[in-house]
Amino acid sequence: MEFCSTPVFDNHGRLFGSISLCCLVEHQSSADLSLTLAIAREVGNSLLTDQPAGGIQPSP
Repeated sequence: MEFCSTPVFDNHGRLFGSISLCCLVEHQSSADLSLTLAIAREVGNSLLTDQPAGGIQPSP
């Protein structure tokens, strides 16, 4: 088995989670780590856009 993992950080720079990829060695690719990095970056960016600006909570 081959494993790649990349941390995901929130908009305060704190560890939020991780993106992990696992596959059989014969299916591994040199692009696997780049893939986890790109996904982690997109998830981190979406955390930024999901937060209300200035900490203001939306009205119900």
